[in-house]
Amino acid sequence: MLWQAAEADSQSRHRTECAFSHAPDSLMTPNRLRSLSLVLRREASNGRRRGSCIRRLQNAWALTLAEPRAKLREIRSSGEDSSFDQRGDRLNYYGAKELAESFRTVRKNTMTIAQELPEEKYGFRPAPSTRTVGELLAHISLAYNFQYQVHGQDRRSSLEGFDFPSLMQRLAKEEKVQRGKDQTLEMLHSSGEQWAGWLEGLPESFLGERVEMRAGVIPSSKSRFEMILSVKEHEMHHRGQLMLIERMVGMVPHLTRELQARTAAATGKS
Repeated sequence: MLWQAAEADSQSRHRTECAFSHAPDSLMTPNRLRSLSLVLRREASNGRRRGSCIRRLQNAWALTLAEPRAKLREIRSSGEDSSFDQRGDRLNYYGAKELAESFRTVRKNTMTIAQELPEEKYGFRPAPSTRTVGELLAHISLAYNFQYQVHGQDRRSSLEGFDFPSLMQRLAKEEKVQRGKDQTLEMLHSSGEQWAGWLEGLPESFLGERVEMRAGVIPSSKSRFEMILSVKEHEMHHRGQLMLIERMVGMVPHLTRELQARTAAATGKS
């Protein structure tokens, strides 16, 4: 049984090597390159010469890393972000610009729901002890305040001593203010643009900083990036509630209508 297993393993390595040997450089992804490296090390230990494969491996790695290294040199020369000196070639392509763009997309969909819901439904409360539609929209508008105060105003490195109760009480009071539909839409627009506008200017070094949580909280610290991203995640959570409320009052959410239209168009072409 042992010799059969050894033979099977040898055949598997041979097939792997052949696959890599005939794969064009354009298909040499990092994962494939790592696998090829393992194959070459095994072959070298057996005394086999694989000079051509080694040269291909070196060339493929050079091509794979060329673009991020060029970006790294550009950032270092501009002095834009010193965090890259510590991180090497591990670039993060989801930064401030993407945070702002994706948040604006989420807010646009929230505003579409707020626009399509009739004003008389703003007082609709889906269940006792829950927010009305108007209160929920105000809650969404105001929710960024916590992260903005922590990172934008105070630039805190720790949440120890942060007065959560006072902030929550203030925001809860603002949610209860009676607003018409036009006021609510303006509130959604202005607060969204204030948050997205601030996001656009954040350097990656800032997003990579860590903030210590209060004692006993797990994890004990989070990056500013993760905390800031939670504003969008929070809004998407509540937008799901709004879409369910639309169904409860007899409406089909716009995102569902758009999906149905795309599906119908694709079916018609096939």
